[in-house]
Order: sequence, then C-alpha cells, then structure tokens
Amino acid sequence: MKDSMKKYLILFVLGWSFWTSTTTVNAKEVVSSKPQGNVTFTILPEIPADNIGGPYSGYFNLKLSPKKERKVRIKVLNPTKKALVVKTNVHDGLMSDQVIPSYQHQMTPNKLQPKPLSEQIQVVKTIKLAAGERKWVTITIKPSAKFVGQKAAAIDLISESHNAGAIKNRFVYTVAIIGQGSQLTHYQKLDTTKIETKLVGKKSAIVVHLKNPDPLYLTKGRLKVSLVNKKWSFFKYSDTKKDVQIVPSVYFKDNLYLGKKRLVPGVYRLKLSFKSAEYQVNRYRYVEITKDQARYINAHNAAYLLHRNQILVIGTGMMLIILMVVYYIWRKKRIKNDKNTI
Repeated sequence: MKDSMKKYLILFVLGWSFWTSTTTVNAKEVVSSKPQGNVTFTILPEIPADNIGGPYSGYFNLKLSPKKERKVRIKVLNPTKKALVVKTNVHDGLMSDQVIPSYQHQMTPNKLQPKPLSEQIQVVKTIKLAAGERKWVTITIKPSAKFVGQKAAAIDLISESHNAGAIKNRFVYTVAIIGQGSQLTHYQKLDTTKIETKLVGKKSAIVVHLKNPDPLYLTKGRLKVSLVNKKWSFFKYSDTKKDVQIVPSVYFKDNLYLGKKRLVPGVYRLKLSFKSAEYQVNRYRYVEITKDQARYINAHNAAYLLHRNQILVIGTGMMLIILMVVYYIWRKKRIKNDKNTI
C-alpha cells in the first residue's frame, strides 16, 4: 500500500511540475513609437506672451473672439543634407481607447461639437524644405461665431522617409491648440451612456461608453468606473485611472478588461466617478448583462478559460490526495482490527 501511495504522489508531483512549466505568461505588446534612423525634422512652436498657462507650456492655449483672426507660428527645421517635404493635418481632440487625448485622424466624428475648432484653423498643407533650411509656418485661427467654454484641436506635422532597406519611416509632431471662448457657467458634467460586452483586440472586456458633454478640458483627474452585482456584491468589475485628461465635448470609452475573471450575468450598479482639484462628479445607474452576453464573453476569454482549467487541475489533484490518504488510514485501521479479531 505504501509503495502504491508513493507512486500516486510521484505522478501527482510530476503532473504539477509539468502544469506549472507550461502556464503562459502575459506580456505587454510593444509598439514602436520611435522609427529607426535619425529624426528628419524638428519644430519649435512660438508660444505668445498672452498664452494661457504661460509661454513655456509647449502648446497653444488662446483666448479667441468671434470673426477675429488670431495668428501663431511654428518654426520647422530640416537638419539633414537632403530636401524634405513636411505635410500638415488638422484634427479635433478625441479620446483613444486607452482614455488618452488623441489628435490623430479618426473615423468617428465628434458629434458633441457642432462647430469644431479644426474648421476654424487654416495652415499650409505642404512645407518644402531644402537641406539645412528652416521656415516659419503661420497658423490662422478665426472662429465663425461666439462659443462658450473650450475647444481642442491640434496640428500634425508629418514627414515620411525611406531608408536603405526600403523601410518607410514616419515622423509626426503634434502641437495642441486649445481655444478659449466665453466663460462656461452651466455644467452637465461627465456621464455614462451605455455598456456593451465585447472582445477588444483579443481581450474580453466590459466597454463602458462615456461622454463629456461640457466644452471643458478636464485635467489631472482620477477616473473610476465600477460595476457591482445587485444580488451578489462579491461579483464586481472595476477600472481606475490616475492623471486622466479628457478633451472638451467628446464621446469616449473605458474598457474594463476581465482578465481571469468570469463574467456573471445579472443586474449591476454602474458607478462613474471623476475627481480633480477643480472638478468632481459621481454618477450611478443600473445596467443588465444578459446570459447570452456572459456566455459569449466567457467562451472567448482565453485568460479565464486557462485559469478555470488550472483550478480544475489543482482541485482534482487535491481531491485525489485526500481520497488516497483517507483510504490509506481506513485500510490501516481495518488491518489492525482484523489482527485484533484473530
């Protein structure tokens, strides 16, 4: 019996070692933000003395008046020994899926801004620079009508080059422009609009849709979104981000990644909170996650399925050990009783 028990224990230990050696490790996806090779051009924004926030902020924050032109400049330098073409694009401020202000081209329009700032900005589309040349690029901002609060846009300066290996390098500088209108007196404040369950990339997530309905740039705030099951409060999902900035008048999303957690259907209390030195809001509402939504997400959540299988393996192994120990004790007592009977 002892030899048999040792055999089972050895098999269990070997199984455990194999399982731990084959578990996957989650690694962050690395995205190269710096192309290979030397930088092809540089820029130097000329921040005016009346820039709100000071002349050293690195971006334009300007008081704008209706039908009155405001001009600012950016110096563009070509330090290379080759001629260079720099293109410009103007975009309104939106929010990325990482809840970070984004001024890159996006297909989703900003429906909360009927007259976006980008439509009031004029700048040359192409800048041609000879080797070693520098040029001043003038940006003209002229609001067509009076507006309340703030508007956010940016100018992208883009250069593309090919190296010896025929690899296309793309260099982008982004200079933000914040337009200040008349004083905002009425605040609707940050709110949620809906939730959905979906795969974001290959990760299962509860996607919470939010909006900043006010023409107000929110800065350095703590954003927390949480869902707590109304019936079983220990089923909860949350996400907290610090030093969050939110551009004015925008729709955006916050992804609550499930990771190893199982999504449980039911009615949830959705709480949104945002707090900064000058701004605070708390919102509550009830939302429902259906059985079909939970079933689909759980079936496609690789991290949860792996975690579940690990628990099953551990649980099964522990049960086998317990049963073997119980059987061994029972068997030993029975042999002892049989001897006493004889």
